[in-house]
Amino acid sequence: MYLAIGMIFVSLDITLVHLVPDAFTHLSTDPFELRQALIYFSFSTLTTSSFGDILPVHPIARSLANLEAISGQLFPTILLARVVRLHGSKRQESARPGEEDLAPVPATVSRVRRLESPRRSATRDGL
Repeated sequence: MYLAIGMIFVSLDITLVHLVPDAFTHLSTDPFELRQALIYFSFSTLTTSSFGDILPVHPIARSLANLEAISGQLFPTILLARVVRLHGSKRQESARPGEEDLAPVPATVSRVRRLESPRRSATRDGL
Protein backbone atom coordinates (compact mmCIF):
# COMPACT_ATOMS: atom_id res chain seq x y z
CA MET A 1 0.00 0.00 0.00
CA TYR A 2 2.86 2.37 0.84
CA LEU A 3 4.41 1.75 -2.57
CA ALA A 4 1.04 2.31 -4.23
CA ILE A 5 0.79 5.72 -2.55
CA GLY A 6 4.20 6.60 -3.97
CA MET A 7 3.25 5.45 -7.46
CA ILE A 8 0.00 7.43 -7.35
CA PHE A 9 2.02 10.56 -6.66
CA VAL A 10 4.43 9.66 -9.50
CA SER A 11 1.45 9.56 -11.86
CA LEU A 12 0.17 12.89 -10.54
CA ASP A 13 3.62 14.45 -10.93
CA ILE A 14 3.98 13.15 -14.49
CA THR A 15 0.57 14.55 -15.38
CA LEU A 16 1.54 17.89 -13.87
CA VAL A 17 4.83 17.96 -15.82
CA HIS A 18 2.92 17.34 -19.05
CA LEU A 19 0.54 20.20 -18.25
CA VAL A 20 3.16 22.57 -16.79
CA PRO A 21 6.63 21.67 -18.12
CA ASP A 22 8.53 23.84 -15.61
CA ALA A 23 6.71 22.55 -12.51
CA PHE A 24 9.92 20.91 -11.20
CA THR A 25 13.58 21.89 -11.49
CA HIS A 26 16.36 19.70 -12.93
CA LEU A 27 14.19 17.31 -14.94
CA SER A 28 15.10 15.72 -18.26
CA THR A 29 12.88 15.93 -21.31
CA ASP A 30 13.47 12.26 -22.15
CA PRO A 31 10.30 10.35 -21.06
CA PHE A 32 12.23 7.44 -19.50
CA GLU A 33 14.58 9.71 -17.53
CA LEU A 34 11.65 11.93 -16.55
CA ARG A 35 9.77 8.97 -15.10
CA GLN A 36 12.86 7.72 -13.25
CA ALA A 37 13.54 11.17 -11.81
CA LEU A 38 9.93 11.56 -10.66
CA ILE A 39 9.95 8.10 -9.07
CA TYR A 40 13.09 9.13 -7.19
CA PHE A 41 11.51 12.47 -6.22
CA SER A 42 8.25 10.85 -5.17
CA PHE A 43 9.75 8.23 -2.88
CA SER A 44 12.30 10.59 -1.39
CA THR A 45 9.42 12.97 -0.61
CA LEU A 46 7.20 10.18 0.70
CA THR A 47 9.89 9.09 3.13
CA THR A 48 10.80 12.74 3.86
CA SER A 49 14.43 12.12 2.95
CA SER A 50 14.46 14.44 -0.04
CA PHE A 51 17.90 15.72 -0.94
CA GLY A 52 16.80 18.87 -2.73
CA ASP A 53 18.18 18.04 -6.16
CA ILE A 54 14.68 18.11 -7.69
CA LEU A 55 12.48 20.90 -6.41
CA PRO A 56 8.79 21.61 -6.96
CA VAL A 57 8.51 25.22 -8.11
CA HIS A 58 4.89 25.41 -9.29
CA PRO A 59 2.30 25.94 -6.51
CA ILE A 60 0.43 22.75 -7.47
CA ALA A 61 3.69 20.77 -7.46
CA ARG A 62 4.51 22.16 -4.02
CA SER A 63 1.05 21.23 -2.75
CA LEU A 64 1.42 17.69 -4.10
CA ALA A 65 4.85 17.36 -2.47
CA ASN A 66 3.47 18.56 0.88
CA LEU A 67 0.53 16.19 0.65
CA GLU A 68 2.85 13.32 -0.19
CA ALA A 69 5.18 14.07 2.73
CA ILE A 70 2.22 14.21 5.14
CA SER A 71 0.83 10.96 3.73
CA GLY A 72 4.24 9.37 4.11
CA GLN A 73 4.26 10.21 7.81
CA LEU A 74 0.63 9.39 8.58
CA PHE A 75 0.48 6.01 6.83
CA PRO A 76 3.00 4.20 9.08
CA THR A 77 1.54 5.91 12.15
CA ILE A 78 -1.99 4.77 11.38
CA LEU A 79 -0.78 1.30 10.40
CA LEU A 80 1.13 0.90 13.67
CA ALA A 81 -1.84 2.13 15.72
CA ARG A 82 -4.07 -0.40 13.96
CA VAL A 83 -1.63 -3.26 14.62
CA VAL A 84 -1.35 -2.33 18.29
CA ARG A 85 -5.13 -2.18 18.61
CA LEU A 86 -5.57 -5.57 16.95
CA HIS A 87 -2.89 -7.06 19.19
CA GLY A 88 -4.64 -5.66 22.26
CA SER A 89 -8.01 -7.09 21.25
CA LYS A 90 -6.45 -10.51 20.53
CA ARG A 91 -4.79 -10.42 23.93
CA GLN A 92 -8.09 -9.58 25.62
CA GLU A 93 -9.90 -12.41 23.79
CA SER A 94 -7.26 -14.93 24.83
CA ALA A 95 -7.70 -14.16 28.54
CA ARG A 96 -8.89 -17.17 30.55
CA PRO A 97 -12.63 -17.42 31.27
CA GLY A 98 -13.58 -16.04 34.67
CA GLU A 99 -10.57 -13.78 34.75
CA GLU A 100 -11.63 -10.24 35.50
CA ASP A 101 -10.55 -7.29 33.47
CA LEU A 102 -7.41 -5.74 34.91
CA ALA A 103 -8.86 -2.24 34.70
CA PRO A 104 -8.32 -0.23 37.89
CA VAL A 105 -11.20 0.26 40.30
CA PRO A 106 -12.57 3.80 40.05
CA ALA A 107 -11.50 6.04 42.90
CA THR A 108 -15.09 6.78 43.95
CA VAL A 109 -15.82 3.09 44.55
CA SER A 110 -12.73 2.63 46.70
CA ARG A 111 -13.59 5.78 48.70
CA VAL A 112 -17.11 4.51 49.35
CA ARG A 113 -15.75 1.21 50.61
CA ARG A 114 -13.36 2.99 52.97
CA LEU A 115 -16.08 5.29 54.29
CA GLU A 116 -18.48 2.48 55.17
CA SER A 117 -18.38 1.62 58.82
CA PRO A 118 -17.77 -2.00 59.82
CA ARG A 119 -21.16 -2.04 61.50
CA ARG A 120 -22.98 -1.01 58.36
CA SER A 121 -21.19 -3.58 56.22
CA ALA A 122 -21.94 -6.28 58.83
CA THR A 123 -25.70 -5.58 58.68
CA ARG A 124 -25.55 -5.49 54.91
CA ASP A 125 -23.89 -8.92 54.89
CA GLY A 126 -26.58 -10.31 57.16
CA LEU A 127 -24.55 -10.56 60.38
